[in-house]
Amino acid sequence: MQGGDFIIMLLDLLMYENANVFNLALELLFKTGFRTTAALKHMESVFLVLNSEEQTRISRMREDIVTLTNGFHTFESWGVSDSFSNHDATKFTQMKDICKRLRYMCSAGGVETGDQSVPDETVQRNMMDLGLLRAISAAIGVPIAEFSGEGLSVLKELMKEVCGLLTMFVYENKRNQAAAFKLLTTLRTWFNYGVGMANALAAIFLNN
Repeated sequence: MQGGDFIIMLLDLLMYENANVFNLALELLFKTGFRTTAALKHMESVFLVLNSEEQTRISRMREDIVTLTNGFHTFESWGVSDSFSNHDATKFTQMKDICKRLRYMCSAGGVETGDQSVPDETVQRNMMDLGLLRAISAAIGVPIAEFSGEGLSVLKELMKEVCGLLTMFVYENKRNQAAAFKLLTTLRTWFNYGVGMANALAAIFLNN
């Protein structure tokens, strides 16, 4: 019986002059009509239990990803020296270190051992959920063709770390590969700048 037909039947039963039938029909109607609300209320009581180490790891990842995203959106204000701003070497080092740390975390070896051939699927998923792809989108959105000299060198060096991070972020991960594929047009604009984009693109298409 279709959901709509079932509700109509219950409404018909409400017309019967029988208290027991009325009460039963009313209860079923309520449960049918408000099952979504009940489910949502039940979900409100569900929470993810993380130990202190996991909480620290997730919080650090979130902070790093936000820093990366903001950093690339404001690259022109700190990445180059001109009449409006000065190159911020501290910010530059921070951005590179974050990319490297997140890249290491995407592999089974973690930060302690660095790059490994086996990805950490849980960390990859966490980073996707925390918005890493937005940070990468901000990075590849920086208009490299508009830079020269020091600014170009700084950007290229930083993008090498971004490409390394992207490679491990999507490595053997179907969900992340599919999401990164949507950025393909912009990713390809970096192909000839010697920043390792070929490896990142190969990882996106791996086993697909």
